Formats: sequence, C-alpha cells, structure tokens
Amino acid sequence: MTSKERMLTAYRNEVPDCVPVSPELWYDIPLLVSGVPYEEVCLGNHPLWQIQLQAHEHFGSDAWIVPFPGRSAAGPEATVESHHLDKDTLEIRYTFHTSRGDLARVTRNTDSYYDWAVEHPVKDFLRDMPGWEEVVLADPRQCNLTEIREALAGTGEQGLVTAYVGKLFYDVIASAREGASTQALYDLFDYREYLQDLQARYVEFMREMAAYILAETDPDVLFVENGYSSIGIISPALYREWDVPVIQAVSEVAKQHGKLLHVHQHGPAREVLGDLVEAGVDLVDPLERPPSGDVADLGAVKREWGSRLALRGNIDAHNVLLRGTPQDVENQVKECLAAAAPGGGYILATGDGTIVGTPFRNVEAMVEAGRKYGKYPQLLDV
Repeated sequence: MTSKERMLTAYRNEVPDCVPVSPELWYDIPLLVSGVPYEEVCLGNHPLWQIQLQAHEHFGSDAWIVPFPGRSAAGPEATVESHHLDKDTLEIRYTFHTSRGDLARVTRNTDSYYDWAVEHPVKDFLRDMPGWEEVVLADPRQCNLTEIREALAGTGEQGLVTAYVGKLFYDVIASAREGASTQALYDLFDYREYLQDLQARYVEFMREMAAYILAETDPDVLFVENGYSSIGIISPALYREWDVPVIQAVSEVAKQHGKLLHVHQHGPAREVLGDLVEAGVDLVDPLERPPSGDVADLGAVKREWGSRLALRGNIDAHNVLLRGTPQDVENQVKECLAAAAPGGGYILATGDGTIVGTPFRNVEAMVEAGRKYGKYPQLLDV
C-alpha cells in the first residue's frame, strides 16, 4: 500500500498492510527540516503544508497534511502589518475594516510557535461581535481553495490530505474574545440568545463550507479542530449544546459525498467520544495521556469505541518523545500497538503535536518501531 492508501484504510476502520505511522509534525520540526525562515510561514509566503510534507519525507512517516481554505473575498478588507520585536520574535497586526469599525488581532511568532494571540478583535462583546461576524461568516463560496488543491496534488500518495473546514463554535468565540476562553464562558451565559442565533448561522456556514470544498476539490477526508473547545475548559454539557451541532452538520455533508470526517479533540476527550460517534465522526485524535488528556488506557477506549470509531495518537509527546530515550519510545510504541492496532482502525501518532526540542532520534525511533512492530496480519489477534 502507499502511505495514502494505508492511512485511508485505517480511517475507514479497516485493516491496512501495516499500521500507519504519522507523528504530528506541525510547525517547529518542519521548520528545522526545511530550513525555511519562520517569517515566511507566519506571513503566508510559504505554505505550511509543504514543510510538513518535507518533514514526513525526512522521517519516512506517513504524511498527515491539513491545508486551509483562504479568506473569503466577501469578507471585509484586512490590513496586515508586521515588525520584529527582537531578532527572534515577529509581531503581526491584522486590522479588519468592518462596517461596524476596525477590529484588530495581534499575534507573536517565533521559530518555536506561531500565531500566539496577544490581542483579540472582540474587546466589547455587543460593540465588536457584529463586526466580527462579517469576518467569521463571510460567504464560504468565495473562499480561495488554492492551498487545498495544491496540497492534494503535491502530497499525492505520500500521505493523506484532510481538508480543513473550520473550528468548533465555542472556539470561534473564545479565539476572538479578549480574555479568551475565560471570558467566552461568561459570554455563553451573558449573551445566550445572541449566541444561539449566531450558532445557528455558524452551523449553516460550516455546512456550506464543507459542501463548497467537496464540490470544488476532492479530498477524501474533512477536518474540524476543537481549539478551546476542550473538555476541562468547557463542560461536556456545554460541548454537546454548542459544538456537537457543528460536527453533525459537517458529518452530514461528508456522508452525502461519500467522504470521511476527522475531528481533532485535544485535551480530555473520553466523556464525549460517544457524542462524536453519534455525530458521525470517523476518526478522532490525538487521545492524549494525562495530565494534558485523559486516555491513560488506550486499550479501554479501543474496546469501547473501536468498532465504530478509528483512533489516532496516544504516544506521549511530553514525557516520552521529548524527555525519553529511543528505548522508551520503542516501548511505548509497542504498548500502543498492542492496545489499539488489533483489528485495524488505528494510526500510530503523537498525543497532539511534537514539542519544541524533541530530539530527532526519538521521532526516528517512533517511526522505526512502528514499522517493525506494526505489521498485519500478526496484529490481528494480539
């Protein structure tokens, strides 16, 4: 099988030739591998997906690529200004010129992390949120899909492209709000009727975005991220009320087109896995271990949900990949494979992204051990 075929087979909860090995190589390691200056990626001059693909090629892993739709031409004009705070930090100011006034979002970016928001556009909810809606809900059918098309063509059989549709609803509010997730929790109660109306329109926006992506490009998988919509930040009850309808809408579109849905649910996730299954999710990741997540027993998750949900992740990015030895990595790879690989439907991956400073030798050990021990049919009856 090619990497793409192997990944797709696992996404379909079937048995590939061997377990796909796909560490989440999101930003800092791809920068190191590629040598591309971080400013070029942060300013959008060099596609992130290209350096991610280079990193997977370097390590011999099965590539997981997430390209994004561009901003809608129907949205308000935006001004982008950037300057270096020092030689290692780039600050970028995005000013959105809405009909309700200018809204500013400011980020700081380094070679270790990008898009760290230090100023959010919605300072005063009732004053600023109507203008921000012009940005968030701009006609998806006027988005530029060039990055998705190029990622599909450029990745080919080297891995799987999962086209980014958007965020869960709570994250839309929290990532825009000055005060972030803490303030957004208050907003859910202080502006409940307003946000119920906005949620209904956002669900339709996500439905239209998914349909447009699938009408104009041909990814096998759609991708939705949770961001701040993490159990522990919000309760399972709030997640079910505000976020699950978004997942259901995208899932319905995906199924109508014969496509799959991947939801990235970092942080604690076990309490809502049943909700994801019922909403029509095909694969969930990253199944983080404590303390950042709650999947201490991957085998238990496999036994409970593995017949209906493909799984990806659970390698400890903190204590094993970052701080452990290659032998520690190999031991945990064997543990994850024994827990989740029998019967198929599992991708060996990191519990969220690899962390700044992770030794390359440990990523290499993960890939090597995955290839060595992740072979079928031996794993069918482990």
